[in-house]
Amino acid sequence: MGWSSWHIHCKCATQAKVCDAANQMITSGIADFGYQFVSVEDCWMKKPNDPPYRNSNGPVLPNWKSPDMKSLTDYLHGRELRAGLQISPGP
Repeated sequence: MGWSSWHIHCKCATQAKVCDAANQMITSGIADFGYQFVSVEDCWMKKPNDPPYRNSNGPVLPNWKSPDMKSLTDYLHGRELRAGLQISPGP
């Protein structure tokens, strides 16, 4: 069980909003009842027409709303939550 950025923020989710939701899960106590997952929906990544879309190794790059996915994931893990990313299928 957990929280998904799509249900409340849709395409407006930012790294700060995701961190705030994670904090609310902790402070409200719902994380103690099994709500452990924080899912960031596919609006975190660049679009194919936003060069560069992928880095030199192939992974899709984050957009301006979530510029540092590693620090976001580290933050969520530091709060003892599990992080998930959704990505739309593409080339």
